[in-house]
Amino acid sequence: MSASTQVTSTEADTTALRALEAERPELGPWLRPLGIALTAAAREPWRSLAPRCPTIHENTAPRLHHAIVPLDPLAARAHLHAIASVVLNAAPLHDAMDVFALLEAAVANDDDAIARLAAEAHIEAGKLAVVAQLTTFTLLQACARSLGYDPIPDWNLGYCPICGAQPALAEVLGLERRRCLRCARCGATWNATVLLCAFCGERDHEKLGSLVPAGRPGQLAWIETCRTCSGYLKVRAALRSASAAGVLVEDVRSVELDLVAQERGFQRPQLGRFSVRLRLAHSSAHA
Repeated sequence: MSASTQVTSTEADTTALRALEAERPELGPWLRPLGIALTAAAREPWRSLAPRCPTIHENTAPRLHHAIVPLDPLAARAHLHAIASVVLNAAPLHDAMDVFALLEAAVANDDDAIARLAAEAHIEAGKLAVVAQLTTFTLLQACARSLGYDPIPDWNLGYCPICGAQPALAEVLGLERRRCLRCARCGATWNATVLLCAFCGERDHEKLGSLVPAGRPGQLAWIETCRTCSGYLKVRAALRSASAAGVLVEDVRSVELDLVAQERGFQRPQLGRFSVRLRLAHSSAHA
């Protein structure tokens, strides 16, 4: 993706966020820090991040597993503080906070490590986790952009081939109804199989179902469910795939589908993701 294309996409996504906040002001506490995260991805040093990935790794390991990502620690701290000031509605995080350790734990979904860092900083663990995850959006989307956003055709696992996260939604695209899964953390795309639970691998069609809104909305977005793991996945039909950052926008825009699924006892299960362990290293500017 060229720099000009990236800026255009970022502007479109931030415009969509502002429009969504005007339409749904109750989502403002989530949308405002999300806007900070998306906008930062188009700026330095994030725009030039170049992860160094292992040349040899397991076929089932996402590309960022055991990667080294050079990053300016001052920029990382400033970005984390910007998001924390909105999420926590308070003074910036204490300067003693190990920002690299926090981001590495968030990428790996290491709740215990985040809880330890929160206790040391006297911050509620849940709130610090939100701050860290929002900051990883910027980090992981920058890494994925560096690696390339082309769909990965031979990846048939239920977690992201770049960062190991569970899919946020599935897309059914174009007249040919091509199906793919999308990651909301890094924006990656990979092929999906019809009648297969993305979380537990269930294939029995009698255990797989769908929740479809009435009328035209049900032609554009619906929910697919699995009674084996009680998981659900949102699906959107569109002519074109959402941009990398646009997946986040679509995920928030369709929050009513999440509520419908949860009211019926389905959830986004914790199984099926890969705990990616990457290492953030001081960039040469601060080595």
